[in-house]
Formats: sequence, C-alpha cells, structure tokens
Amino acid sequence: MITAKTKDNLFSTPRVYYIVMFFITLLVAVVIFKNILQTQDEEMRENLITYAKTMEESIDWQPFATTLNNNPNLIKKADLASLNSKLNKACLVNKDCHFIYLLYLDPAENKQTVRFLLDASPQPASEISTHTEIFVEASDPLKQAMKTKQAMVEGPVTDHWGSWVSARVPLSLTVNTPNFVMLNIDVAAAGWQKRLTAKMWLPALLTTFFLAILT
Repeated sequence: MITAKTKDNLFSTPRVYYIVMFFITLLVAVVIFKNILQTQDEEMRENLITYAKTMEESIDWQPFATTLNNNPNLIKKADLASLNSKLNKACLVNKDCHFIYLLYLDPAENKQTVRFLLDASPQPASEISTHTEIFVEASDPLKQAMKTKQAMVEGPVTDHWGSWVSARVPLSLTVNTPNFVMLNIDVAAAGWQKRLTAKMWLPALLTTFFLAILT
C-alpha cells in the first residue's frame, strides 16, 4: 500500500537522476551491442575460413598437380570436369555455400589480372563464370591476398551477382609453385546479417525493459 509519505519520497526524487540513468543505460547498451556484434562477426568469419580450409584439405588435388602447376590457361577439359564435380558436391553439403570457384593470376599478364580457373557453383548457368573469364570486380584486398598467398575473409562485398561474404584460401598444392590458385566460397550477406541480428534479441529486450522502467 502506497502511503502519503511514500508518494512524497517518490515525487521528491530529482528527475535528473532518472534522465542520467536513462542515458547511461542507453550508452551501456550501445557498447554491449557493438561488442556482441563484433565478437559474433569474428566468430562467424573464423568458422567460415575454417570451413573453406577443411574443404580444401578434403579434396585430393594431386591428380591435377601437373595441370595446376603449368599454365592455368591451358588446363585440360577433362580435369576441369573432374574438379567441377568434386567442388560442386562439396558446396552442396553446406546450405550456406552459394558460389564455389577457383581463381588465379594470369601469368600472361604479369599476374595483374584475376581470372576464373573454374566456377563449380551449384547455380543456374547464367550465374556461372567460364574458364579464363576475367573477374572484373576483383577487389584490391583479393588481389593482394593472391599475391601474398594468404587466406582471408572478405565482405560483405557487392558485385553484379549480389552481396557476399567470401572465404578465400590458397590451394596448398600451388602455394610454392609459379602459378598460384585460390579456392573461394561465397555465402549470402543477407543470411550473414540475419545470423548477426539473431544474437541481439535478448540484449535488446533487456535494454527495452530497463529503459521502460526508467521512463
């Protein structure tokens, strides 16, 4: 039961106290949200690069060693077909895998041009890149990663196919050869952002609850 004395105490409390608490709570919530998003994003990127590396390690590239280590522009059609089958099946195992493809730096152009060695994506023919096709939208970070032969996760990046987060890992067989090849896996940026947002529901509800009390 609220007595007259209790009411007096409530109304005597300075409003500024609640205003300060409101904004402190809001500020803390923003910091927490940012930390959660960053941590989750880093974890997802680590998982994606681990997935790509595991896929690269699971495929026996040795039968294609001679072909891959020679001029990629002259790769045999039979080898392309065999590689296509292996990569396509590997991509289908993961529902998030949208595109899977091999890239190389064209030795005929002083390794300044990024080309598709093979696009084995389980997508319509209209979305598949052809052998030796130039990857026109290759970013500077991608080109740098291919020159330094380093694995990376790039994105979200938008191109004419859509918006993607891409795992890019070296083909181990080609790391110490003149013709370096990189395995690439693209996942949709929309799904990526959705998974990040899913982690925010509980903190958002708690923050809203406390802000409502203060209000």
